[in-house]
Amino acid sequence: VLRYLYVYSLFFFLFTYFAGVKIIGHDASVKIGRNITLFCHLTETEDNLIHVIWQKQTRENPKQETFLIIDKDGKTEHKNDLLDKVKFIGNIKEKNGSVQLLGMTLLDDGIYTCIFIFPSGQNQTNINVTVLGKTVNVILL
Repeated sequence: VLRYLYVYSLFFFLFTYFAGVKIIGHDASVKIGRNITLFCHLTETEDNLIHVIWQKQTRENPKQETFLIIDKDGKTEHKNDLLDKVKFIGNIKEKNGSVQLLGMTLLDDGIYTCIFIFPSGQNQTNINVTVLGKTVNVILL
């Protein structure tokens, strides 16, 4: 009985601890060639942030891949040669992991995931990005 009471208490603590945590972020659209800001701000937690991870799943690459890691000091590690395409514009101390993506193309259309990592676990949100523009069909003869 004590064991079940312990497990229930632990579950209740974790549920109530993470239930108040919110990530503010929203879907967005952008025209081809323009820049877009992806907002990702965590609220209602005092937990110490370890780092923020950004991942994407796009037309160009349907497999989810990490493209940016931001550590607790605000230092960034770019993945997949995207240094010139991604800017961290948030503030880690304020638990703001927002980024700006530069020069969007149709291949950048997809799902972007912002993940906050803490010693106690993680919180994440998906942001659907739509790139607007004309597609041109080319017929080779």
